[in-house]
Amino acid sequence: MASARTRLALLLPLALLAACASATDRLNEGITLQSQGRYIEAVYRYVEAVEKDRELVDAQDRLLAAGDSAVLVAMDEADDLERRGDPVQAASRYRSVDQMLARVREVGLRLTLPSDYSAIRRAIFDTAINWQMVQGDEAAAEGRWNEARRFYQGSRGDYLPSRDQVEESHDAETAVMLQWAGVELEDGRPRSAWGLAQEAMEVRSSPSRETVLSVRDVQERALSEGSVVLAVVPVMADAGVREYLGGEFEIQLDADLGLDHWTRPPLFIEMADR
Repeated sequence: MASARTRLALLLPLALLAACASATDRLNEGITLQSQGRYIEAVYRYVEAVEKDRELVDAQDRLLAAGDSAVLVAMDEADDLERRGDPVQAASRYRSVDQMLARVREVGLRLTLPSDYSAIRRAIFDTAINWQMVQGDEAAAEGRWNEARRFYQGSRGDYLPSRDQVEESHDAETAVMLQWAGVELEDGRPRSAWGLAQEAMEVRSSPSRETVLSVRDVQERALSEGSVVLAVVPVMADAGVREYLGGEFEIQLDADLGLDHWTRPPLFIEMADR
């Protein structure tokens, strides 16, 4: 028992030493990144150092300093990207800062942000959202349906859209799916039209009555134009076939048709009067 206690007494200082060494390694990595101007990456290293050693004051001080630089650099980069006509990448800079701030809060620290940070960030996000909506409209006008849909979905993705912006995006995506379904119907592809109309129904968890009626109209037309009537020949009516296949086949066939395709045929199949 004494030997076990001795080993434990020796292991504990070693474990503490390893933890401190690891925290110091993270601190040094952060210092290197910070010297290279890679401020956000440096902040993440300092956060890891603080997590490993809460008493490592140097890591906390450097974290706050690198964090301040990271925010200012990201704001400058976002401003430049917006001027060059790339609001989505500009908004992504602010999203990177948001993620960094959340990580810093996990270790109980907070950065002091510029007084205009929130207002500028909101304006950048709105510009990115509006840009994606415009791109979606242009893609839809040219029949680039999937691309239009991705733009509309992106507009309500990462940039904290308002409720009105989300609703506008949903409306646009629903409309483009129905438009796409209509084109498929006109081009003689009723199955594709039916499926696209169903996707339009599922853009919202609770579609509007107008959407439900529009989808129903497209799907009814698709079924009307694309359904085929299937007549099943009574194979067991012939005694020779009955004898060849056996009685079990007849029973199984009757059960399958009675439970499924006789009464519930798949889409675009209509059963002739049996």
